[in-house]
Amino acid sequence: MIISFNRDRVQNVLSRVHGAEGVKFSSGPLDKHTLRIGLRLVGGYGVYLVPDTPEAINDPTYWIFAYEANPKIMEEDALQLATEKVFGNAEGGDDSLSPELVNQWICRSILDAIRMDVTPLSLRLIFDYDIDFKTDHFLFHGGVVERGAISNEFEGV
Repeated sequence: MIISFNRDRVQNVLSRVHGAEGVKFSSGPLDKHTLRIGLRLVGGYGVYLVPDTPEAINDPTYWIFAYEANPKIMEEDALQLATEKVFGNAEGGDDSLSPELVNQWICRSILDAIRMDVTPLSLRLIFDYDIDFKTDHFLFHGGVVERGAISNEFEGV
């Protein structure tokens, strides 16, 4: 099942959990970033991402629900079905994403939503483009764009 999350909300929540210094995501996959806290994909009452810290896990204001499994807008039966498709059971579960993977996911996504393809046995982050490191070009489904034509730098507060 492909699930998606509001990209700005994910970046803002990660910035908030990093405290006063905020966080700087890289503008390219090999650039430096200051992200040091990963994310946890959690299923239970809906499916959501949360920064991987005890404080955030226990505070619903840090939870970013998937558009496809959001208890605020979905009926209980549909919510359980979505959770089951992701985790293999209606009770849910959890999986973690390292800070490095999260940075790659955010900097290689150009849409307003960041997406992943999840099954009970696998989790695949969906990047909007790939990079040909030999020619230093971005690749979009067979099209080529010069590196630097796209910038996803975000500096949180």
